[in-house]
Amino acid sequence: MDAVRYYRCTPMTPSDPGPKFSFVIPTMQRSSLLWPLLASLDANPLVGEVLVINNSAEPLDPPQAKVRVVHSGWNLFVNPSWNLGVSLSRYPLVALCNDDIAFPSTLLGSVASALDWPVGLVGPSNVCFKDIWSGRTQPGFRVAYERPAGYGTLLFMRRERYLRIPEEIRIWFGDDWLFASQRRRNLAFHGVHIRTPMSVTSASPEFAGIYASDLAAFQRCAPSIRRGRVLEARVYRWASRALAGARRSGGT
Repeated sequence: MDAVRYYRCTPMTPSDPGPKFSFVIPTMQRSSLLWPLLASLDANPLVGEVLVINNSAEPLDPPQAKVRVVHSGWNLFVNPSWNLGVSLSRYPLVALCNDDIAFPSTLLGSVASALDWPVGLVGPSNVCFKDIWSGRTQPGFRVAYERPAGYGTLLFMRRERYLRIPEEIRIWFGDDWLFASQRRRNLAFHGVHIRTPMSVTSASPEFAGIYASDLAAFQRCAPSIRRGRVLEARVYRWASRALAGARRSGGT
């Protein structure tokens, strides 16, 4: 049963990088982690370009050669920034990345190999945000029937698997939209530590009123793609409970 099956793959190496990533990073320049993140991505041979969508009125001119800054002049918000960044991307693999995050650079080789499989999205499981994985550099993968918490902090896919998010869904539910729209299984990785304070910008009080409108827009725009995934998640939960019950019965 693939609900409990784990996968590992041979990561791509710098000597044989294969397809490269276009990173898309919306920012309002409120996180100090943005600058080391850009430096790390610029030095990674698996990264072809870093598209920074500058949603701040402040200028942004990073020195890294791979970084391309798109100055919007106003706050586009997260999901429209993802749409714009992916539309401008030039490489076959896409990463949607928060600006307040740090992760092992070796992660990209394993994710690039996983994206060769017939899968939709690849993102972190919620255990990646715990310190238990500190020092680990290679992830494992499993099928994700429900979107894990924190999935949209670092989300990978092949470029052709990106389904444009409706513009009225501005900050929240973009990862839900992408997760539910995939026709292939989505994966969650574990076994590496992702360091992030989580929601440095979106947790600001100035954006609190947008959550309700985003939820209404998501429910209005996504009933058809959501229905299949919700049913699949319910079947998964039922099967998991049944399996756990059978194991308990067998042990008594």
